[in-house]
Amino acid sequence: FGLAINARMVTSNAAREGARVASLGGSEAQIRAQVASASSTLDQSRVTVTVTCKTPAGANCTTYASGATSGGTAIVTVTYLYKWVTFVGASFGGDTAISRSSQMRIE
Repeated sequence: FGLAINARMVTSNAAREGARVASLGGSEAQIRAQVASASSTLDQSRVTVTVTCKTPAGANCTTYASGATSGGTAIVTVTYLYKWVTFVGASFGGDTAISRSSQMRIE
């Protein structure tokens, strides 16, 4: 269970680090690179990053690249498909998706 808790903490931190880059006007590529760096202890082939935003009025952006404007909100979601290392995972139905999201105001 300790490894699963660690994966959850790393996933949460990676989402926060990605949102920080997004809040400072980073590109989607820069956000993804920061998430990869912050989650380097995880199997990157099992990590999925979603970058979205909301306009200053609160509406959902069509895409992050075209909709991220100052005063809006950047939203970064990191999902990690955790693979249990013992038989305990079988009682949970196999792999477990750990998903954490972070939001920050775009400067």
